[in-house]
Amino acid sequence: MDPNSNLNESEHYLLARHEITTNLKEICRSAQSILKSNGRLAMVHRPDRLLDILATLQQHNLAPKRLQFVYPKTGEGS
Repeated sequence: MDPNSNLNESEHYLLARHEITTNLKEICRSAQSILKSNGRLAMVHRPDRLLDILATLQQHNLAPKRLQFVYPKTGEGS
């Protein structure tokens, strides 16, 4: 968790937006054991973590087949 990030007071948002109860390695480890061949894993994450996500997926023998960048507002960068 980034110490400079703005933490939401709502527990639901707090858990969804920050790696408090789990982390990327744990998610990939679980996905590796749960997913069958050609299984699907969807992640929504910040673009500045992309290289870390790709490296962690590769460490767990997972490979993204498709990436889709989502922009918060029309005309703005991700």
